[in-house]
Amino acid sequence: MQQKADVSGEKENAFSSKRYDDARKAESEDILARIKSETGSGASGLITRSFHRGREHLKASELDHQDRVEVWATRIGRILGLILMLAMMVWLVLYLLQA
Repeated sequence: MQQKADVSGEKENAFSSKRYDDARKAESEDILARIKSETGSGASGLITRSFHRGREHLKASELDHQDRVEVWATRIGRILGLILMLAMMVWLVLYLLQA
């Protein structure tokens, strides 16, 4: 009787070990896929990620979209800030060119 219990215990350990290995393999593949998507390919990947982050920032996508007033006020404020920054950059370039 003891021998029968040992055999079923070995089968159970082998099965749980296989599930554990499969879970670890799936997790490793997810991590590698995430790293690959984040790194991109050199400068073009950096530029693409920067534009994507800027677009998401201006869209205020991190806010709760149930509160429409907060979302639109944030979008308007961020767009006005961008316009002001661009105007100041143009003014600075024109000022330096006059000198």
